[in-house]
Amino acid sequence: SGLASSLALRSFARIGSSLSVLGFSSLGSSLSLRSFASFGSTLSVSSGVAFMSAGTQAASISYNTGTSDLEFFHGAATRVLSTSNTGGVLHGTWTSDVAVTTSAREVKENIRPLWEVLKENRALSEPAMQDAGNSKETLTEWLLQQMEPVSFKYRAGSESDQERMGFLEEDVRKPLPQITRAIPKIGITGGRGVVYADFIAILTNMLQDIGKGVGTLMPRLESIESRIREKKAARKRRQQQKNR
Repeated sequence: SGLASSLALRSFARIGSSLSVLGFSSLGSSLSLRSFASFGSTLSVSSGVAFMSAGTQAASISYNTGTSDLEFFHGAATRVLSTSNTGGVLHGTWTSDVAVTTSAREVKENIRPLWEVLKENRALSEPAMQDAGNSKETLTEWLLQQMEPVSFKYRAGSESDQERMGFLEEDVRKPLPQITRAIPKIGITGGRGVVYADFIAILTNMLQDIGKGVGTLMPRLESIESRIREKKAARKRRQQQKNR
């Protein structure tokens, strides 16, 4: 059926193949299509869209008037995606082939060395340690002592039966408040969370400091090993002289 202007229905219409409306369509009750529908401009739905399979709801999209979120469901009630005016939440377990994060200098400001931030964080969280030294090695040691890795299980959700490893936001917030965030309450999510991707920069900084420390120890270790070898050689020579 091709309608060049408008279509108005107060009750029910069933179209076997396709429906194309170029102008305006007003449906008072319901519209059932078995094949294809083409709308020239916009489609307005007051509550939601349901996708049926063999008489059962397979998926749906609905607008939550209470939270102003657009929600996507799989099946009758399994929420898989929620979107809002600030972003959205992926519910359950998601897999991505490639994940790319914007990281160009041109989109960033206030760029400074990470150890400067760690120095400020320690001064705020533990004022008594301000005189304990602010070398990179000292700050790295302090941060390592603050972190508390844990094993845990989520109380609900698709991963609730899996053992996970990570950190508690409450433990991370004290030494690294910059990587903690408030999360809006949607489904089982909510409260506060951690930006785990930022740990890459933190761990890199710590490994660099540890590497420098090991580098300064190597000459001393080589000197000690050399003296040990000389003493062993001298002891061997004395033993050989006694056996003659």
